[in-house]
Amino acid sequence: MKDITIRRKVLIIFYIFMCIFPVRGAINEETEANRRKFLEEKGISKKSIDYFIEAIKIEGVTDYQNRRLLELSIEEDRRNDMSYMALGAWWYFKSNYVTENMRKDFLNKALENYKIANKLTSTPVSFGLVGKIYFLLEEYEEAEKIFDRMIKEIPDSSLGYYGKALLEINRGNRNFEKSLEYLIKTEELYEKDKGCGGVDIGRVKLFKILIYKNMGNYEKAFNSFYEGYPVMADEFTERYLSLITEFIVKMNNDIEKTYPELYKRNIRKFKELDMID
Repeated sequence: MKDITIRRKVLIIFYIFMCIFPVRGAINEETEANRRKFLEEKGISKKSIDYFIEAIKIEGVTDYQNRRLLELSIEEDRRNDMSYMALGAWWYFKSNYVTENMRKDFLNKALENYKIANKLTSTPVSFGLVGKIYFLLEEYEEAEKIFDRMIKEIPDSSLGYYGKALLEINRGNRNFEKSLEYLIKTEELYEKDKGCGGVDIGRVKLFKILIYKNMGNYEKAFNSFYEGYPVMADEFTERYLSLITEFIVKMNNDIEKTYPELYKRNIRKFKELDMID
């Protein structure tokens, strides 16, 4: 029993490592060697491993060749949980580039692969990815069960708390304190695990701004914007970032008479960031 517990902990640590370095192509030699060794120790066939390694070397996770190689890897050895995880990621990322009608089908494909990977590994990390897909499919009760379990079994993972924050915000019950609590906890843990491949840290920053604004705490809302601006600039499209900055400038104009000193400070900061002339 002790050996099983130790092995389980090793698996969890490895999958957290995998989440920190998601399948995006151009992996270095050390990462490739580590992944190959891990799969070899699990007894996965060489051909399956070769297909998997070849797939994750491809630039761009949505490349169709990437998907085909992962499918071949699974055909060679259906115990290769890494390939199921990577294939789930392929369908998830690809769902962002299809029509709304097709999106649900793509998300269900991602869910199918994540579930198989979770069954093979029996580690709570993959639960977080299953939970995120359930949330996107608007199956909120199933999502919450998973995020609660993830927080219980891996309290150092940011993904469980991020999921709880999304659910709390989605409820629309204006429980700002609880939503903020989950978001702040997500930020703290994100610095360690980089979101486990499922946390959109730019959105975490944006949610904090909106919540502080709704709470009437404008100083914290603007401070959250300045703190999160580099992350949002990196994560969001130019158009989306432009809409956010327009919103922030308008919010500042709205408080000119009520909080004149804060208003003036923001004007100076906006100029530093080239948001206004």
